[in-house]
Amino acid sequence: MSIIVRRELIAAVLRGEKTQHRVPVKSGEYTWICGVSGVVNVDGHMLPAYSSVCAEDGHARYVRGTTYAVQEHQSKPAIWVSADGTIAPEDRVFDGGLYSLRNRRDHYVYRTHGYTPLRVRITAIRREHLVDISEADARAEGYEAECCPQCGGYGWFVGIGKEPDPRDPSIPVPVQIQEECSVCAGHGWMATPREVFRTAWDAHHRKDQQWGDAVDVWVLTFEIVR
Repeated sequence: MSIIVRRELIAAVLRGEKTQHRVPVKSGEYTWICGVSGVVNVDGHMLPAYSSVCAEDGHARYVRGTTYAVQEHQSKPAIWVSADGTIAPEDRVFDGGLYSLRNRRDHYVYRTHGYTPLRVRITAIRREHLVDISEADARAEGYEAECCPQCGGYGWFVGIGKEPDPRDPSIPVPVQIQEECSVCAGHGWMATPREVFRTAWDAHHRKDQQWGDAVDVWVLTFEIVR
């Protein structure tokens, strides 16, 4: 079993910055609640915390407490990483031989060269409307605010202006002034983490799964298995 995470977000997973993953709710899926963790506090609201998500045929899709491999696409092999966070190439030459992560028999070679499969453990599952994602949860999805290219995220920049010389007002002298950035209107960013998440979501999902009130998602909270 695996969780699909785009390659550009793998680094955020390894740094511990991406700890949530949202997937669309499929038709016929249902949930189980068991154990003492029957609820979860989300922004002051107590919501059901599910122990598992099952497909219509009864197959468990996601189970709390279970570990999963991480893939960037269903057609790709699971992600392997080294101790310093370097992602293993799908095909690589070791000791003069060509090996591939697609071939299970080659996995031991990757292990002998310091690579191990990236695995995560689901610690919580809940259901919510896609549009209900908060700014904090958008960051937990691995997204940050898009900084203004003009001011670099400061919201202002130092410029050079001119003021009358106190000794002779008819003579202008250069002075350092702090000006509000005209591109971002002093905000320092062009898009919030939530807005960046929305753009990325719409770019990678079908039209019937685009941003809107009608789309429900499973929110998977996870941790890296060390």
